[in-house]
Amino acid sequence: TDNVQSPSHQYTVDGTNTATLKLTSAFGCDTTLSLDIDVYPIPTALFTPDPNNSTTAALPRFRFTNESTVPNILGATIQDYLWDFGVPTAVDDTSTEVNPTFFYPADTGQYTVTLNIVTNHLCTDQFTYPVIIGPDILVFIPNAFSPDGGGPQDNDGFKAVVNDGVQTYHMIIFNRWGERLFETTKRDEKWDGTYKGLPCQQDVYAYYLEVVSWSGEPYSYSGTVTLIR
Repeated sequence: TDNVQSPSHQYTVDGTNTATLKLTSAFGCDTTLSLDIDVYPIPTALFTPDPNNSTTAALPRFRFTNESTVPNILGATIQDYLWDFGVPTAVDDTSTEVNPTFFYPADTGQYTVTLNIVTNHLCTDQFTYPVIIGPDILVFIPNAFSPDGGGPQDNDGFKAVVNDGVQTYHMIIFNRWGERLFETTKRDEKWDGTYKGLPCQQDVYAYYLEVVSWSGEPYSYSGTVTLIR
């Protein structure tokens, strides 16, 4: 309530509100006027990318599921969707679809996706979310090595060669009886052909490798490597 001639008021409840004005003259005569004030609801913009929220340059595609909502008050509905997929060098990286699909350039990087929505009463909201294009997973595993310096220097130790497309790395080496000889989670760490400080004999050894991509996808590899002395 207020008793000034021209007040202002901010409504905080969606729906129809009733404003009432009562006028009283100097002689005590009065009259009352009522007016309905419609307060339209603000929408909530939201979406989920698939994959969530990273993929590799091999398939730089995202499908976006629109999860925007608006309360069902005074017939409010979302009527306009404007997507910006965040590619600074592109002029066609926008969409007005409800659930669009977009192919990014086959380059690694992070992009900010923006969704603006507008209701039939011209109320708006915006939501942004980053998506990541990571490098492809490339794994090379040699099948022999010579830790005594009998070959090239790179062949003095055994490790898998993995590119930057992985976020975790786990390598285990076993002998023919299943005994665990070596284990590491460091991509650059090599097995030098020893166990408990003693050289292992020339033989064939088993390995197991598991890596996890930046999109959270696990990949496993197993095989054998020959230790040559």
